[in-house]
Amino acid sequence: MAHPAFSSRSGLLSAAAFAVLAGCSHVSDPNTGAVVVTAAVPGRPAAEAPPLGVFDERRVDPAFTRAVADFAREVSRLETTYDADPYFSARRALEVLANAIETAPYAEGDDHVTLALGTLRTEQGRLANAFIASAQPMERFASALAAAADAFESLALGPYHDAPQVYERVQAFKEATAALRYPERLRSSRAEVVAALQRAALVLTAMHTAVARGLVS
Repeated sequence: MAHPAFSSRSGLLSAAAFAVLAGCSHVSDPNTGAVVVTAAVPGRPAAEAPPLGVFDERRVDPAFTRAVADFAREVSRLETTYDADPYFSARRALEVLANAIETAPYAEGDDHVTLALGTLRTEQGRLANAFIASAQPMERFASALAAAADAFESLALGPYHDAPQVYERVQAFKEATAALRYPERLRSSRAEVVAALQRAALVLTAMHTAVARGLVS
């Protein structure tokens, strides 16, 4: 008995069966009803990772991307919102900065980063206390940013060493932090506080870009 696929009852059936067996696709001609068999089209391969040096957001942990964006938004808020005490108002920025550093690729397991984050969060907590914030706020704030600079520098000299812009921005951030310390003054200006935080944001964006380009290992 002949196989149904080869039955003479219907040339359409035979063509369709061959199409299935061969892995081909088939469609009916709307004018004649004949089945048109087309060659099988292989599936499109998964997108290959771009070469090193080419920006690809997929290389970056989404948690780090969100943390960098959160810090940038907080710094922007400080730029446009006036508060009588820039240190007290910046305490939220320090908290977000600590989170961004903690989520940075290769930060986990770095003893220098761990120590620096402890200092940063301790000083941020002191600034969050209204009583302590009224006494030596400049020292607390400068100490917190100095700790952040230590964490950044450890990463810049370690896993981010192939991205020189990260190290360059860390040095600029350290200079901005050092400018907050004036032995003859008790307070820095609001502009200096925001400028230092802006430098920190630039370090984070350089780190993010380095990871997205595959330069971090």
